[in-house]
Amino acid sequence: MPGIPTANAPNILNRSFTITAEVEVPQGGGDGMIVTMGGRWGGYGLYLLKGKPVFDYNMLMLAQFRWEGQEPLAAGKHTIVFDFTYDGPGIAKGGTGVLKVDGQEVRHAEDSEHRPVPVAG
Repeated sequence: MPGIPTANAPNILNRSFTITAEVEVPQGGGDGMIVTMGGRWGGYGLYLLKGKPVFDYNMLMLAQFRWEGQEPLAAGKHTIVFDFTYDGPGIAKGGTGVLKVDGQEVRHAEDSEHRPVPVAG
């Protein structure tokens, strides 16, 4: 599937939002998409990559913003939360994103100056 149509997912543009996911990581770790909207040309995704939680926002392929935890999740149940506070009102104002696992902040980054958040690598 090339992408999820925007009409099939909540609209997060130009507003604050929170995504909460209850996951169970198997022994040996987990990888894969938890929630997504959009496709190659723009959208977002919350997923596990090599066991680490990641929230990725693609702004029309002009900029990519990424929040990634530093450590892989241990086997078992976890709550992953991505909370974005919009700097609006108005369009394209940036904001602050916080990625949490089990209530603990694992990545915090601001985009109030419309610059991409550095991709941890």
